[in-house]
Amino acid sequence: MDSESQSPNSAPPILGKQSEGLHSSETPQGSDTLRRLDSRVVSVWRWQRLLSALLQTLFLLLPLTFALIAANIPGGAWIALGLTLVWSILQLWTILFRPRMAFDHWRFRLTSDLLEIRSGIWWKTVQILPLPKLQHADIRRGPIERQYGLATLIVYTAGTHSAVLVVPGLDKSEASQLRDKLVMESTRDEL
Repeated sequence: MDSESQSPNSAPPILGKQSEGLHSSETPQGSDTLRRLDSRVVSVWRWQRLLSALLQTLFLLLPLTFALIAANIPGGAWIALGLTLVWSILQLWTILFRPRMAFDHWRFRLTSDLLEIRSGIWWKTVQILPLPKLQHADIRRGPIERQYGLATLIVYTAGTHSAVLVVPGLDKSEASQLRDKLVMESTRDEL
């Protein structure tokens, strides 16, 4: 059975139990209420952060550690150990806790005339796209997103400041429906 045909609940969890929560598809489309992302995105973000941390460790932390030790700096080994400890704690936090916090603070809504996206853990961001400004919309599905049956909606706007809006963590069918609805609503306004 390939990953495309898996049911949403069969995606493998990372680092413990799969996140529980409201799937974005449980809220009616086009409503005026802010909607959550699909809770499976927490696991996707954890995998992405884990892979990123491994690459950063391999290409940044290990060479720096070897350079400190090889340079015969007094206490270089202790400095390297301290850096490794701090680095590990930060990476564990970004893998285990930050994805859930980001999920808890992500909301979006699509009305007949705008797309609104709210995100941010400490620095809150509110992006509002009047649909007549929509240029086009794409769906991106990386390998980890495909494994979990999710997709990212990418919306391109007219203008240069923040010309790309992103809604990650959507069920793949919901992402297609939202893209089609966005395009339909934006072309309706042009007529």
